[in-house]
Amino acid sequence: MSTRAIRVLLELMQDTRLNIRKRVEATAGLLEYEAPLEVVEQATAFLTTVFEDRNADVDDRLDALGLVRKFEAPKVRQPVVVQTYPPDYTETQRKIAIWDRQSELHRAGLQSSQFPPDWCSDIQSPDWIPPPPDPNEPKTIADLIYQQDQEARRAKLKVIQGDRDSPSQT
Repeated sequence: MSTRAIRVLLELMQDTRLNIRKRVEATAGLLEYEAPLEVVEQATAFLTTVFEDRNADVDDRLDALGLVRKFEAPKVRQPVVVQTYPPDYTETQRKIAIWDRQSELHRAGLQSSQFPPDWCSDIQSPDWIPPPPDPNEPKTIADLIYQQDQEARRAKLKVIQGDRDSPSQT
C-alpha cells in the first residue's frame, strides 16, 4: 500500500529535471521509513545508478553509497560489556572489603571507637565497584574469617617452629 507521501517521494526521485542531490534526498525519505518492497527496490536501484556513475559529483555518489550501505547492512558497533556478577556478589564483596579495612585499622592499633568518621564511606558508596571475582578469594565473610584464622595459625606455627630451631642460650 503506497501512501501519498510515498507516491510524491517516488515522483521526486524519478524527476530527471531535479538535481541529483534532491533526488537522493527524496530516496532517503523512502528508505528511512517503512515502505512497500517494490518501492525499496526502486529506491535502491536508483541509488545504485547514482553511485556507479563515474561522471556524477563525488559528494552525490558518496551520499548514495552511504544510504545503500545504511540499509543493506546493520552498522558495526562495539559490543556493550556488562559485568555479570551473581546478584549478591557486590554486597558480599562490600562486606568483605569493610571487614578487611576494619581488620587493618585494628592491626594498626586502633579501637573501633577511634576509627575516623568516614573510615568506610568509599566502600559504602552506591557507585563502589567490587573487585572482579577471583576463584581463590573468599566468597563470604565466614570464608574470609576462616582464611584469616588459617593465616594467623600458620604465622604462629612459624614463630613457634622458629623458636625451636634457634639455639638456646644458657
